[in-house]
Amino acid sequence: LYGYDANTSLEIVTRLTYIAAGHVSTWYSYDPPFGGCNGGSGYMKYLIADDDDGNLSNGTPHMKAIYEAFNDFEIACASPSVMDSGCVTTPSIAPVVIAYPGFGSVRLTWNGINGASSYAIFRTEGPKGCHAGKIKLTETTATFYNDKGLQAGREYFYIVIPKGPSSSCFGPSSQCTAAVPIELPEVKVLCPTEKIVLNLRDKTPQASIVCSFEAIGDFEGTVNLACASKTANADCNADQTLLSFSPENLQENATFVAQTTINAFEGKGEVIIRLSYGSVVKTQTIPMEVVELGEQRVAQYDAGYMAPRCNPGRSCSSGDLLKGRGSQMGPEQNFPNTIQQSCQDGALGQIENDESIEKIVVRSGDVAEPAGGYLREGEVATIEATVFAFGTGANDFADFYYTDDASNPNWIWIQTIQPPRGGLVTLKASYILPSHRRLNEINHAVRVNYRYKGNRSPCSGSSYDEADDLVFPVLRKTGTTTTTSSPPTQIGYNKQTAAFDVTLGAPSCTTIGTTCDTGALLDGRGRTGSNGREPNFPNTLDGCKDGSRGKYHKHGSIDRIVVKSENGSGFAVGDQITIEATVFTRKRDSYYADFYYSPDITAANWIFIGEVYASGSNGAKVLSMNSNLFLPGQLQAIRVNLRQGDATGKSPCSGGNRDDVDDIVFAVQN
Repeated sequence: LYGYDANTSLEIVTRLTYIAAGHVSTWYSYDPPFGGCNGGSGYMKYLIADDDDGNLSNGTPHMKAIYEAFNDFEIACASPSVMDSGCVTTPSIAPVVIAYPGFGSVRLTWNGINGASSYAIFRTEGPKGCHAGKIKLTETTATFYNDKGLQAGREYFYIVIPKGPSSSCFGPSSQCTAAVPIELPEVKVLCPTEKIVLNLRDKTPQASIVCSFEAIGDFEGTVNLACASKTANADCNADQTLLSFSPENLQENATFVAQTTINAFEGKGEVIIRLSYGSVVKTQTIPMEVVELGEQRVAQYDAGYMAPRCNPGRSCSSGDLLKGRGSQMGPEQNFPNTIQQSCQDGALGQIENDESIEKIVVRSGDVAEPAGGYLREGEVATIEATVFAFGTGANDFADFYYTDDASNPNWIWIQTIQPPRGGLVTLKASYILPSHRRLNEINHAVRVNYRYKGNRSPCSGSSYDEADDLVFPVLRKTGTTTTTSSPPTQIGYNKQTAAFDVTLGAPSCTTIGTTCDTGALLDGRGRTGSNGREPNFPNTLDGCKDGSRGKYHKHGSIDRIVVKSENGSGFAVGDQITIEATVFTRKRDSYYADFYYSPDITAANWIFIGEVYASGSNGAKVLSMNSNLFLPGQLQAIRVNLRQGDATGKSPCSGGNRDDVDDIVFAVQN
């Protein structure tokens, strides 16, 4: 009837009953339907209890509700006339209550409410919380209250109700607030939890940590502060080592400074903030990382490449160089912005209506988590392409490619992504930055081919299509951009021939060697092979199955995998490798080979390396792919997924009827 919350309604009824019930001489008299007209009746006594001005003839604040309740039992009265009145300036906003647990006490504070003449404070306890009966602690004009003499460890519940111009006028109740008195006085510490990042490229790599300390439960005295670093290349110190608390000084802040040591290097660890008093020791741990953040670079047009190019950094952005498409839409600056103008833009369409690539960014880190380090071989990089999608985007496709040699690009497909909607959309694809094929070439490049319908291609070239390139340097793992020294040689490593490992379920070279060769262990596919089936099929770590359709050397199969160390030494973390997959395919079947890498064979996480078209000719052929062993792991693995037909998304286990998936495991020196 009045829109009251449950707590306010309960306390209004409780007050009326407490005041009126003891004065009732008879709950009903006379005959129905008006059995409550006697001056000592329950109905009359409740009206008197509810009245705010001593005059029942002009109504009471809740007269309609009281009348309805009594009239349901025919014990109300037609006189005086039923009307609600009074309590005009009663508050309409509920206070917000904050509870501070103390030593056997709870301190309540709340915000002041306009129109409140006082505040009624109620407390209860038990499993039903504020939904059960409450006791009224007091009524005060202040905006705080100390509830003392409580049991430590027991949960108490509180509400505060603002009162209007008379005791009958109730505003809305506060939220139900719980608090548990503490057993002993203490000091609480609250420090930020965000990771501290120290950048070695800063003039003075350091970070300030501000923690707050609060005395609880009437704590008085002095506490000791300290800061320690669990990161080998960083220190942490406290600006002050003592804090003092009293009833007049319950809160303090303190600053701690984390900074790198001399000759620091990249690494991860943590900072520990320590608080102590008496026999009490409290700590808070904050993660910390020392990094060497590269610059965020914006490309300039390079007349030699005929495409945008960046200097070394952690990201490379085309800026505004790619806005529009070709000569008709914009026009696009320096169009077509492909290396050596190797792919031309489509000439049809209108700007901000039809397909165009507006911006390309390459940055370190994967799709979900940008990284701060330089773009470096063996690390994850993400391409972000901002495109304009026509209509709903349902007919548009972005093909992502990369090359490790911008001077002589061989475009390797990464992924094809469809815009989720029309208009400006940013699409993202990640890949592993490969090692350099040529010692004197550090510039890699990515290409985005954006097309209306059509088939995947590094240069689809249709009337509404656009291809743009972005050239950027990739640092070697040593942190240098070039190297002319001869590769190191290691003595004592031999070529290894794999043996089938029953536990792993795949061919394995458990001794470190210069090569690992499956020999004839993979010949054929599944139940097709020279002897009627592939030996030990499916030859995969995770049980990924081969397709069951087709015949031996009439349809696609992986017959052999060889992994080679390019420097001729035993496999070691950081080495560049060549993967050679001998496959059998026919031109009409249109097969592709996807290459994957995993540094952990116990829970293989397949990292996409690249794709090679496998049906350029009939019969057996050797497909090659370069990569590097950029992550630690004593036993690592390569997977080749030979699949029939085009695919818009990468999968290490395509599962087609004529597909073949095989793994090879090899030992690596860490």
